[in-house]
Amino acid sequence: MTRLTVLLICGSLACTAVVRGEGDEHPLPPLLTGPAADYAAKEKALDDELITQEEAARRTYVDVLNAAIAKIERGTNVAEADLIRAELKRFAKDGLDSNPSDKQPAVVKSSFKALQKEEERVTLAVAPKRTALRTGYLRTLAEVEKTYTDQKDAFAVNIVRRARGVVLRRTAVETNNLAVLGTDPKAAEVKDLAPPGGFLVGLETGQGPWLGFQVTGGLKPIFATADGTTAEGKSHGNFPHNVRTVAKEGYAVGGLLVRPRESQGHKPVLGCIQIVFMKINPDGATLDPNDNYKTDWLGGDGGGKVKEFSGQGKMIVGIRIQPGEIIDNLCLVALK
Repeated sequence: MTRLTVLLICGSLACTAVVRGEGDEHPLPPLLTGPAADYAAKEKALDDELITQEEAARRTYVDVLNAAIAKIERGTNVAEADLIRAELKRFAKDGLDSNPSDKQPAVVKSSFKALQKEEERVTLAVAPKRTALRTGYLRTLAEVEKTYTDQKDAFAVNIVRRARGVVLRRTAVETNNLAVLGTDPKAAEVKDLAPPGGFLVGLETGQGPWLGFQVTGGLKPIFATADGTTAEGKSHGNFPHNVRTVAKEGYAVGGLLVRPRESQGHKPVLGCIQIVFMKINPDGATLDPNDNYKTDWLGGDGGGKVKEFSGQGKMIVGIRIQPGEIIDNLCLVALK
């Protein structure tokens, strides 16, 4: 039988009934196709409802800050206007994935808190609909899995389990049922998460200079998506990230080894890293720590004592960064 890898499991944004193997295409199991398409359409409708309200709230935030700049510029506090412009630039890049600088004036801090509360409100308003939809879909998946198990159709069972994994990963991210793994999670405040239902499969890395050393100067995460493609996260650090490292078929990022680069009188920064790839279990929602391989050292040209952190088989769905001109700190975000 041709070895197959499920690339497309009816995520929330699209549902295409194919499973790609080594040059082959196979339809999704018949008992899954209808329920998955129905689920995907309803999930997308909820996404659209949420996005519409979130975009309105974010436009209000930008409008308030622009009005504040106009008001300030009628006076003499040019420096404060420049601070708010810097916040608009940060917000255009990171949105709510990072926070305004502590140096920002009161109007920015209060408006940002108001934005956070509004986004929380609209998310909570949609949550009961999502819960009902996903509960019903997961119940259907359990019934479909039982049918294919009774029929001894291992291929179909594997696909159904991976479909479940997409839903569980997305739900965990939306409910913040996540753990941050790293040497200094509190300092790594900028998050970069996979698209809905996705997970981390690689990194782009590059070097940058720091106090006479070459350290990790640029970094970008690479995600597997629910629709079977890959997607790039944000660029972090001010230096190129031109070395692309992606898991081989059937594997995903499961942990990291890092070597911090230290210099007297300075906080450590990210010297170099090794990625630990782990095999994706048949359930599509966990990894096998016993089946793994490591990359070469990536990023800088060395560092201090090796530190290791791992999800211990939990799926990794994003990263958190403490960025500057270089990468000061890198953490993984795992399902709990």
